[in-house]
Amino acid sequence: MASSSGSAAFRLVLLGLPGAGKTTAANAILGRDVFPECATTNSSMQTQIIGGRSISLIDTPSFLMGSSPSDGGRPSGEDLEQCMCAAAPGPHAFLLVVPLGRPLSAEVTGAVEWIGQRLGEDALRMTVVLFTRRERVTRREWDSFLSRQEVRDLIRRCGGGCHAVNSKAEIEACQVTELLEKVRAMAEKRGGGHYATDKFLAAQKKAEAEREDASAVVGKEERKWGDMRKEMEMKRQMRQDAKRREEEDKKRREEERRKKEQLELQERERRRKQREESERMQRERRRLEEVKNRQQQEKRRLEEEERRQEEIRERLEEVKRQQEEVKRQQEEVARRLEVERERQEEVARRLEVERERQEEETQRLVLERRRREMERPSKEESQQVARGGRQQQQDAWWMAERCAAVAGSFMAPFFRR
Repeated sequence: MASSSGSAAFRLVLLGLPGAGKTTAANAILGRDVFPECATTNSSMQTQIIGGRSISLIDTPSFLMGSSPSDGGRPSGEDLEQCMCAAAPGPHAFLLVVPLGRPLSAEVTGAVEWIGQRLGEDALRMTVVLFTRRERVTRREWDSFLSRQEVRDLIRRCGGGCHAVNSKAEIEACQVTELLEKVRAMAEKRGGGHYATDKFLAAQKKAEAEREDASAVVGKEERKWGDMRKEMEMKRQMRQDAKRREEEDKKRREEERRKKEQLELQERERRRKQREESERMQRERRRLEEVKNRQQQEKRRLEEEERRQEEIRERLEEVKRQQEEVKRQQEEVARRLEVERERQEEVARRLEVERERQEEETQRLVLERRRREMERPSKEESQQVARGGRQQQQDAWWMAERCAAVAGSFMAPFFRR
């Protein structure tokens, strides 16, 4: 049944099978990691101001609706009583956490029956089915899921209806706001009070009785219990410190891991850039070497061309010298020929003079012979005159042969050239 309460906190109890993600959903609703995301063994409550109102979430152990480590399948009375004490004086609504992405098993239906049997039918009418991991299914898959008969039966069995949220990493603020508005509207529809049964009231009364007994004992043995409280507080503080240190170590290790991964990424990026720079430098070096080789080849080609041109110039100069030498030799030959021509002309002139002299001598001899013949010389004189003429003729012929020999010996070198 519903009971009004003057408490300002709005209490929500999260129920679900093992692995349903109750702790993750609670942290997502509160917007921060307040519940440790590990196997929950005890019921715990955390309070957060959301939308200007105090919201208290009670996270319950998974074996409360599944297998218990104490009695092999059912939750012990102490476990259920601990949950009731954590939610005292009573919750305003129950959230049955069901993850999406896997078939709706019979265990979920058994969990609904468990709520009806252990907490009463009124608890079912104040239960909202909270589907998590909404981002893993498409709109069509979500509509198809809601149209299934077993899903409609589950939602109909729970009087608070259903709501879907994303995972913690992708949850949206509007999803949390809509969930709290839906739960608040359901509570106001039932009178705005919290859920309370005899079991919840008994648990509350038992807790009050224990507090009264504890006060009496403290009154009798104040110092002893004071020391014990200090020791317990110290142990609790030590446990909290150890837990905080563990969480800090975990965060520090996570931060170191992220930094290490970031450094590794930076190192890989630096090595990649260094490798790319090295490859670029190698390509540039090869390009420069190719340019240098081409320049050297061009230089060698130019040097070879210059050498060939120099050889051509030398050959041209040699040809020029040879031409000059030939020209000089031709001039020398021409000069010698001119000298020889002059000599030949002189020899020819001398020969002509000699021939003329011989002709004159011959004519003189002929005239002398005629004169002698006219004078009728004697036979002996005629013979002497004839011998003298023959001797003169031989001398003339010898002189001509001598001149010809001299001219031939002088002209022979020019003919050989």
